[in-house]
Amino acid sequence: MIFKKKYSEKRAFERENCYCLVRYKTLDGKGDSATIVTSLRNISGGGLLLKFKEPHLLGVRVEIKINLPMPDDSLISAVAEIVRLKAYAKAKEHWAGVRFIDIKEEDRKKIIDFIEFRKTNKNGIKS
Repeated sequence: MIFKKKYSEKRAFERENCYCLVRYKTLDGKGDSATIVTSLRNISGGGLLLKFKEPHLLGVRVEIKINLPMPDDSLISAVAEIVRLKAYAKAKEHWAGVRFIDIKEEDRKKIIDFIEFRKTNKNGIKS
């Protein structure tokens, strides 16, 4: 009998698809870079998936500011590191998985609360 290994989730935090705007700038140590507005595809307490127009390298650090679409319009500030890259030549897009390396625990909690809020439908029942 052959047994296949079950897939095991390596993420420490649940993620949620979310399309909202993010402001970021790279922290390359060469001075102040311009702030760029882009979108994110999903978010978790551990990081997010960002869209870039230009290519970046693994290990690059970015300062991120996110306005979560919540009733209190929460602003999240964090520093993250690019840990995964995917380029789509036809669309001229670059997606980067970033991991938070400097985030206040209260901001991480806001993200986790946002995910729970999104997973709960209008009737208060989890989907």
